Amino acid sequence: MPDMHSYQADSLLFRLCTQKRIGQTLTMLPTDRPLYFAARDFPVLYDRIELLSKDLRDARPSSILGLIRDRRNVLQYWTFWLVAIFGVSFSLSLSLSLSISLFHPPRPIIHFSSCLLENDALCQLKVHRSCDSKCYPTPLLTESLLCPLSRLYCTERVSSMSITHIVLFQFKSEIAPEVVHNACERMLALKGNCVHPTSQQPYIKSASGGKDNSPEGNQNGITHAFVVEFTSAADRNYYVQSDPSHLAFVKTLDGLIEKAQVIDFTDRVL
Repeated sequence: MPDMHSYQADSLLFRLCTQKRIGQTLTMLPTDRPLYFAARDFPVLYDRIELLSKDLRDARPSSILGLIRDRRNVLQYWTFWLVAIFGVSFSLSLSLSLSISLFHPPRPIIHFSSCLLENDALCQLKVHRSCDSKCYPTPLLTESLLCPLSRLYCTERVSSMSITHIVLFQFKSEIAPEVVHNACERMLALKGNCVHPTSQQPYIKSASGGKDNSPEGNQNGITHAFVVEFTSAADRNYYVQSDPSHLAFVKTLDGLIEKAQVIDFTDRVL
């Protein structure tokens, strides 16, 4: 304990120890300074002040509220708040995205890599989700669980995919070459003559064709081939069943055709 007689007596000590309240207008109070030195400014109690200061520095918050208000370590204080704000924001955004995906799930578009729908075999599908460009292979599921759903999506998917329409003609041998040529020209002209009833615009995606020139000898009498591509099955159905230009052209072939074959397919649907 330092020698008490070696220090100058504190002029406020008597009043601090004997009075319950000190007036706010007391002129004997010292002026506040931004920095204090315990030994110089508090010659009597400086050793106890240093002990209290050390205890305050080493003390740990005993509650969450105390932790929030603790600013003794500025770096630790702001690190805590940044981590807390980032964590809460990330949790809220993740919860929101999960809620949206549950109530509005992305609609899958199913591509068949191999699916045996005619029996109880397993179906293997590739699912392409509309929200991104990745394909996710699904595990093998039993036909009883997946195939009814896959038939629905398969039908809808195929109806929105392009259709290739192939027409094979065997013109009668007695028909003059110029008549055959004229019929072929009118067949190819359907690309511009067939107009969609709603848009009033040509709807055939592409059309090509011509006379057979294969050296293989497997034509079975076919002399001409034509390939017509449609954007969707709906366009193909309208062309075959209802389009007035196409139906009128078909009627002009009466008496010209010995044999005709038609086959349609969607690319990669096997």
